[in-house]
Amino acid sequence: MSGQRKKEYLVIRPASGPHPNPLPKGEGVFQQSYSFVQLITKEWRELFVSRSFWLLLLMIGPLVGHGFITAVNLYAEASGIGGGPAALPQGLTPLDGVLAPTLGAYDLAATFLSPFVAIRMIAAEKQSGGLKVPAATAG
Repeated sequence: MSGQRKKEYLVIRPASGPHPNPLPKGEGVFQQSYSFVQLITKEWRELFVSRSFWLLLLMIGPLVGHGFITAVNLYAEASGIGGGPAALPQGLTPLDGVLAPTLGAYDLAATFLSPFVAIRMIAAEKQSGGLKVPAATAG
């Protein structure tokens, strides 16, 4: 019995009441991936509850829509639709003419609007005290 290692079990209790989850503490990749999945699930839940995220989505919609309509109109003009001369018939593909400007709106949103969502989520973590825990365990 002295040669065997005693297994310690991690008991995770959900908010609904006591429900033991007998996972071996610190045994390999499964425990690490289980904790990672819980962390990602928590972060996604907090993101979808956040008002700033929904405001971000509300602002991205018209921005991408305007980018798409503008890209289609410019591609149509460059392709010679409507009886006009084709400016770049072989050099301009639909990927370059429509898709790149449309996805450029997402690039603008990621650059200018996503920091507001991140700031709000960090502020919520700081207010709840969750931001202090990783800093204390890192050292």
